[in-house]
Amino acid sequence: MKFAKWFCAGLLAMVFLPNAARAVDSEGLKFLQLNNRVRFEYDDNIYQTKNDKIDSFKILEEVEMLLNFNLENTYVSLRYRPTFTWWQEKYEGKNTEFDNDFDFVLNQTFSPRLSLSIVDTLRYGKAVVASDHGDTVISTNSDFYYNTLNGTVSYLLQPDTRLDVAGRWAGVWYQQSDVAETENFNDYVGGLTLRQQLTAKTAVFAEGRLETIRYEKDVYGDRNSKTYYLGVGADQTFNPKLVGSIDGGYQHKDFTDSSLTSENAPYGEASITFLPSPATRITAGGGYSMYESEAFPYANQNRAQIYGSLAHDLTARISLYLTGSYIDSQYKADQAVKTAYGVRDGSEDAVQVSARATYKVNRSNWLEAGWEFTDLSSGLKTDAGASIRDSYDENRVDVGWKTSF
Repeated sequence: MKFAKWFCAGLLAMVFLPNAARAVDSEGLKFLQLNNRVRFEYDDNIYQTKNDKIDSFKILEEVEMLLNFNLENTYVSLRYRPTFTWWQEKYEGKNTEFDNDFDFVLNQTFSPRLSLSIVDTLRYGKAVVASDHGDTVISTNSDFYYNTLNGTVSYLLQPDTRLDVAGRWAGVWYQQSDVAETENFNDYVGGLTLRQQLTAKTAVFAEGRLETIRYEKDVYGDRNSKTYYLGVGADQTFNPKLVGSIDGGYQHKDFTDSSLTSENAPYGEASITFLPSPATRITAGGGYSMYESEAFPYANQNRAQIYGSLAHDLTARISLYLTGSYIDSQYKADQAVKTAYGVRDGSEDAVQVSARATYKVNRSNWLEAGWEFTDLSSGLKTDAGASIRDSYDENRVDVGWKTSF
């Protein structure tokens, strides 16, 4: 009965929201955008387990509201996306799930030399697998809050020289108490970047950063750390169809717990974007660095990753999208806090592939179909040989209807 009410509410929204959008337009305010999606999805492993997999059919109703204010020196964007999910198979005792996404963007130009950028992202939902620019984060099945706040002040020292002073705060808070005891953390980053435009097509930069990771509850040991970064990089426009970027340097990581071994390591990342035709966009990249641990009781990981994406407009109405990423994470026993059990050196491999096709019915409606595959192979073990995290694979297939107002 509850699902029927939500589903009907979504359909009614698709009927009445266009009128609301037109009403706003009729008053001369062009800042409102509204999207609605209804998706039907099949998930073959909803608990992400290696054995005894449980599958489920799902129906998702998603409303996206965007407000954009574009003034002479100020740009503000607000985005809110609530998503209601109905599960055929009860998920942790429930047939329904309600997730929320909120984004805030502010760009302010104070003068031709001085500008400010602020971006905030807030998420509430079920933590499973999240992707961002090829960066796959494997987490646990638990309701969670996630927030990240990025701020940058840019000052033009010379016509071709710019100084960026940037800061970032990210926090994760899981609602399941046993998960929160080891995984809730805050990440603080601050740094400077000096950028020099050598030619119209080439820019170089030097950067220095300090990152502090603090876990909210050190019930089983102190995994807090500080990491220092020093590096250089370059951006290159080879031609109008080919753009590349590369940066790299050195990291030093110290742990609050003196029994954990500090580490020095290189870091680097490179990416390239190729536009062979107006209908095709290809992006590829890779990188290596130390990173916060995603597996208790380890306090650090050395992570290498590669990623790529392809977007192609097959016709004026049909578009195809393909993305993929691979991450190899190495964990060391001497960088794990002491628990009732000892741990070994180990590694994890994570693969994620997704494909999507859209068909534009008219200027306001699209039909969508997608597939996403995730595979986590974990070799992390205790001294006794028990697995710390389960390996698993998961397929998700969906079809849907998107309406834009």
